[in-house]
Amino acid sequence: MISSLWGRIPAMGLKVLIVSHLYPNRVKPTFGGFVARQVSILRQQGVEVRVVSPTPYSNAFLSKLKPKWREYYQVPEEDKIDQVQVSYPRYPHLPGSSRRWLSGPLAKKFIGGFLRKIVSEFGPDCVLANMLTMDAYLATQSIESCPVFSYMIGDDINIYPSEDQRIKQQTSETLELSDKILSVSHSLAQQMAKIFGESLLTKTHIVYRGFDLNRLPKNRENRASLKDQLGLSGDHRYFLYLGGLEKNKGVLDLAQAAKSYPEKYQFLFIGDGELMETLSEISPLNTVSLGRKPFAEVQKYLMACDAFIFPSYNEGFSNALLEAQAHGLPALVSDIPPNCELIEDGVNGYRFTTRSVSSLKKAIDRFLALSQTEVDRLSTNSSQRVQEKFSTQKNIEKLIDLLR
Repeated sequence: MISSLWGRIPAMGLKVLIVSHLYPNRVKPTFGGFVARQVSILRQQGVEVRVVSPTPYSNAFLSKLKPKWREYYQVPEEDKIDQVQVSYPRYPHLPGSSRRWLSGPLAKKFIGGFLRKIVSEFGPDCVLANMLTMDAYLATQSIESCPVFSYMIGDDINIYPSEDQRIKQQTSETLELSDKILSVSHSLAQQMAKIFGESLLTKTHIVYRGFDLNRLPKNRENRASLKDQLGLSGDHRYFLYLGGLEKNKGVLDLAQAAKSYPEKYQFLFIGDGELMETLSEISPLNTVSLGRKPFAEVQKYLMACDAFIFPSYNEGFSNALLEAQAHGLPALVSDIPPNCELIEDGVNGYRFTTRSVSSLKKAIDRFLALSQTEVDRLSTNSSQRVQEKFSTQKNIEKLIDLLR
């Protein structure tokens, strides 16, 4: 199936400029990896791609104050990442959510001219901007000579516009100026329409980010062997959370639920964020924060664990959940609309009421009561659903058709 899809080169001659502040660099090679994977597959399909990744300004003095400012300082202004030319133009960045509204206007002022120069030199058929709040605002405010297609990915609709009326106004302008709007889920598109008007739906298209099936291991190791490699006990059952350790991800609910279970049921957290230390302090003995892990190791945990738990309060469409499903890991998820697009209760996982610890525990109990045959059925349904509807391979052709 995969080879037949890649056997065609339907997009020869198409040139696309990607604008994304989330993109790998030499200092953080996994940063914005989902955008880089999309770029890679577009190139496999014959699309010529150039990337502009706006980066906060730093200098020798600022680099000594905080690690992230040191990282910004170390990023080169021009680089090649996986044979793709990437520019990292600088703009003044003021940290803090109360100043988030300034990012777009400052990027426009300091990067707008550079972006127009790249468009003139590269001559793209279109510009694909990765996120409304920053990238698409910059692109729509700076470029008039070619179409701008704007992705909305989650927080740029669900959270930021409600935080600040200035961001809401900027987002409204961006949506109006965008030639096409791309949404990572149906529910996110509906949320956009609810906030900014249903007329925008006429130029909105659903294009799932998808999971690249080529990233699945060709030879799947058995669970016992993987547990041994990861230092996990063969006598325990493991529930995995993968994502940001933030309040709106529901991780405190999961830590609270874990207290109701004995030590033979282990709850693993992979990721980092503002609640990293808090989780370590409040979590019971059967809860382990593993921090950020490289993809190869994450894959092993996805194949070694028994189920995936995703209690998030807000999402556009979760890459982590999609990844778990692609690996055949049954999922227990909060019943927010984006999760419900992927998880059908009792078919490839279970849903529970968002923000309800008691409902989460009931979902865990439902899973623990399953026979191995029933678990295997959920696992098979999980991987099949991704292959049939949510793979990158399925969605990239739709994206290319929209980019033409």
